[in-house]
Amino acid sequence: MWNVLWEVRIMELCSIRSNIPNIYDILTMNLSMPSIEAERTKPNTKIFISGKVTGDPNYKEKFDLVEIYLKSLGYRVMNPAVLPVDFGVNECMSITIAMLSQCDAIYMLKDWKDSRGATIEHDFAKYAGKKIIYE
Repeated sequence: MWNVLWEVRIMELCSIRSNIPNIYDILTMNLSMPSIEAERTKPNTKIFISGKVTGDPNYKEKFDLVEIYLKSLGYRVMNPAVLPVDFGVNECMSITIAMLSQCDAIYMLKDWKDSRGATIEHDFAKYAGKKIIYE
């Protein structure tokens, strides 16, 4: 469910990012997070966002919107979309696994199964006993 704070923050992000084609497209990206509020177990839980990056020209916006939403719920968020675009896959995976290892939970975007990197992050989270939350 969308709350007012969430909608306001999306509007703020969209006003900053001029390359987003249409606010309606962003608002209808199916970013409904059905049970995430119930999933949070303690204040200041650190959570890592995982999803498809390669081949998605709007991945930064997608990850940024989820980061805003998770922060509005009180999570401390690790967003791998902040990594430089000129880093190679191996460099990014080394960094994202290190980021994930410092988190309590991982938030899997709907498209995670379409990403080799997100699949690796999911498997690592499962192996490490992290809480896994699915979009």
